[in-house]
Amino acid sequence: MLQRGKHSAVAATLVVITLSACGTAAPAGDAVETTPTPPATVPPDGPQQIEGDGWRLLADQTGKGDPWQVHIARDSVEYDTLWTSLEFEGDQPGVDFEQEVVVHFG
Repeated sequence: MLQRGKHSAVAATLVVITLSACGTAAPAGDAVETTPTPPATVPPDGPQQIEGDGWRLLADQTGKGDPWQVHIARDSVEYDTLWTSLEFEGDQPGVDFEQEVVVHFG
């Protein structure tokens, strides 16, 4: 396992997802069916998109966190803890936790 800060290619990304865009979650333990993404709908190579339908990018910084880790912040306390533990630089963007959640992809 890579140690924090030892691999410069590891990036931590925080995304806000609008709850209404998520639909209804399957009950815990139920299988979730997925459909492969058709190649024509995959975003083209180029600059990082900063928003889309039901989401917006909060931060994307290299060398933060551990690879393959995913976390969710459902309130401001969890968000503050996540932001601090990942040692993100810059101001922490605002989030409306009545309508949004924060997801970290390591």
